Amino acid sequence: MEHTEFKLSVVGLVTWRDTLLVVRTGYGKELFGKNAFPGAYVRKSEDIEEALKQALLHDVHLRVRVHEIVGLTARQRLRGGKTQSICTVFLHATPVNTKEMATNAKTQEFKWVPMAHVLDELSDTARRWLPDSVIDFVEERMR
Repeated sequence: MEHTEFKLSVVGLVTWRDTLLVVRTGYGKELFGKNAFPGAYVRKSEDIEEALKQALLHDVHLRVRVHEIVGLTARQRLRGGKTQSICTVFLHATPVNTKEMATNAKTQEFKWVPMAHVLDELSDTARRWLPDSVIDFVEERMR
């Protein structure tokens, strides 16, 4: 019988002044050194909002308010002979204060990208994982 591991991840669509936060990650096999929206895996003891808040605080020293679920995706991958099923929740958030932002070892760079250019700034891998509802979210804010 094949063993399947289930993981839940959360991704932040952090908006500020008609821009979205994009980070270049310094970890992970699929996204190392590539531009993506910030996020993290959700620990068993966390809810999705808390997981996103902790990831942003840790990765870019940013405190946020979480507003709503924007989208959801599910995908499978083979890792180490095991099948992983990953469900990703995309949450809209806004910063409480951007003045303290800084990178750390896990985040090589961050930048605020205008809505009109954000999809072009993302890596092919990050774009491939976006549900239509996230693309709609970005396009609605470009108007």
